[in-house]
Amino acid sequence: LCWGDDADGECSAPSQAFQQISAGGKHSCGLDEDGSVVCWGYDYYGQSSPPSDRFVQISAGYGHTCGVDSAGSIQCWGDDSYGQSSAPAGSFLEVSSGYRHSCGLRTRGSLVCWGDDSWEQSTPP
Repeated sequence: LCWGDDADGECSAPSQAFQQISAGGKHSCGLDEDGSVVCWGYDYYGQSSPPSDRFVQISAGYGHTCGVDSAGSIQCWGDDSYGQSSAPAGSFLEVSSGYRHSCGLRTRGSLVCWGDDSWEQSTPP
């Protein structure tokens, strides 16, 4: 169930069961029961056009979306003008997408970020 500004369809969620959802800038995505990602809303950069792989976690950013796939890798799609969709290789537990950057928690507990670093948001302490 979504509410608020629906100018780009970001609140027009499909009527199906989800195990996780994430709201981005003008789009939203849900992880359905079999691990497929379903997105709705603004798709100018391709942020609402996920790959057909299975995922265990997703995070919608402003113009991009990232997810941890079933193998533990991060895949991102959508705007990559600041490198926010160019995820590093490796094994991850979780990802969080922001405005023009993303961060991932590696399986060994370290944090890595990529994308826009104008305010050092992609440089973890």
